[in-house]
Amino acid sequence: MKKFKHYAIAVLCVLGLSMSMTAQTTIPQNGYYLGIATGASMGTCTFRSYSDNGKAMRAEYGVSAGYRFSNLFSLELSGMRGNVEMTSADELCDNQWLGINGEMYASEPTIDAWKYKNLTTETKFARFAVQGNFNIFYIFKNLRDSRWKLDLSPMIGGVQTHTTVSGRLASGDFDEKEYNSQWHFACGGQGSIGVAVDNNIEVRLYAGITFLSGDRFDNLPKWEHTENLMYEGGAKLSWNFGNSGAGKAVAVVEKEAPATDLSGVEERLETIQNEIVRMREEVEKAEQGQPAQSMSAGDNAIYSVVFGRYPFSVFFDLNSAELRTDNDRVNLQTFAQFAKKYDCKIRLRGTCDEATGSVGYNQTLSESRCNTVKDELVKLGMNANDIIIEAAGGVSEFENIENNRRVYLDFVK
Repeated sequence: MKKFKHYAIAVLCVLGLSMSMTAQTTIPQNGYYLGIATGASMGTCTFRSYSDNGKAMRAEYGVSAGYRFSNLFSLELSGMRGNVEMTSADELCDNQWLGINGEMYASEPTIDAWKYKNLTTETKFARFAVQGNFNIFYIFKNLRDSRWKLDLSPMIGGVQTHTTVSGRLASGDFDEKEYNSQWHFACGGQGSIGVAVDNNIEVRLYAGITFLSGDRFDNLPKWEHTENLMYEGGAKLSWNFGNSGAGKAVAVVEKEAPATDLSGVEERLETIQNEIVRMREEVEKAEQGQPAQSMSAGDNAIYSVVFGRYPFSVFFDLNSAELRTDNDRVNLQTFAQFAKKYDCKIRLRGTCDEATGSVGYNQTLSESRCNTVKDELVKLGMNANDIIIEAAGGVSEFENIENNRRVYLDFVK
């Protein structure tokens, strides 16, 4: 029992440390994962494992492998090995005897026998199962992207058991009897709560029950009790192999990204400025009746500054409208300097991840994110009237949902 207390303390420490991490930490939405588990097993059969003799719980351990289809559902294969130790827990066994021939007697037989009250059964088991994991938190939109998960996991499989009964005979000698292994069809389920420690590692606490078909797993003759159950509880550690989804653009956003290289922005703005000057000259010629070349744009045209394939953006944490790093302020300062130098306005387009939060909440949050960036630009010398806000609410432009929490910045000339 002391060992199990130490395990529990260790698991609680891990959970406590994980709670101090950023709420943005999530496990991948889909992909393969591997896990290990350790815990305690108990049982109910002819005898009961929850007796008062201090031998109720025994250790179990195992491995698992699965595929996560979404934040709602994953399918998992598992293998567990463990022990169930049981003794008599009620006075109804006072007059029951088990002969060395394996038969039950209602009074002391003529052959040497164990009194049920003196018997202990130890069953070693191996369970192989397939289970589906349904995340209950997925029902709530604001928890779909949470690093916490509450799973209900129905299970079917097979259990192999191998039992030894032991105790002091009526003659006073200690003896034991070993039974042959037997297989049982099994069904049942688990409930578990887990937390993503980082984007790959998940810690989970679980508890479950398994119903076994066929003969009783302790091999004792049927009497009084009709249960044939095993109970378990413990902790799991899983390693996730990342997001295997496809079909949408995926941009990688680092939490502490270095300051964006804006060295090409000035050259781009020089081109924009020259184009604006040319268009205004064409307009003046047209007003004077002179032939003018075709004009492809006019005032209030929008020009995006693109790095790689993505427009310049400021990213935000889940449910937050606060700037994350000083690098964001450095980039905004450079952006504001260019806007003032070339007499441009700045358009801010704020977005949220539509998978979390209601439509109204996301609309308000996207506007708050725009106002945060606007306030920072005003501090940096921009005129508030030169900043245009467009709150787009919840979007699903990127498979990596973190990348939908941003404010895009464009120049308007």
